[in-house]
Amino acid sequence: VHGQFFDLVRLIEVGGDPKDTQYLFLGDYVDRGIFGLECMVLLVAIKINFPKKFILLRGNHESRNMTESFTFREEVITRFDNEVYDAFMDLFDALPISCLVDDKYLAMHGGISPELKMVDEINQVQRF
Repeated sequence: VHGQFFDLVRLIEVGGDPKDTQYLFLGDYVDRGIFGLECMVLLVAIKINFPKKFILLRGNHESRNMTESFTFREEVITRFDNEVYDAFMDLFDALPISCLVDDKYLAMHGGISPELKMVDEINQVQRF
């Protein structure tokens, strides 16, 4: 999505109502586009309303380093403050890094570490 709010809205319009359609997003919701904040607010609002049908995974742009290098940090602090930005970073830290679809497809934003040999090992990664 990369901060492209109108593309996100169109994607949901074409994909179908989240109450009737299962969605899986693989990350990179912010940066590059100028509406990262709007994208996140919409995605979180839909996730709250349809928690089992709307899955949000973490991408590489959902990190302090990337949001500082690109546009999301500046976008949030300019329109709100550091406290709101920190809340988004806490949210990003808590997003799952992968999921198993239908017990047979592993979904994630990027590749898997060569140190991990079994899918179950992903749950043992110390993220916090």
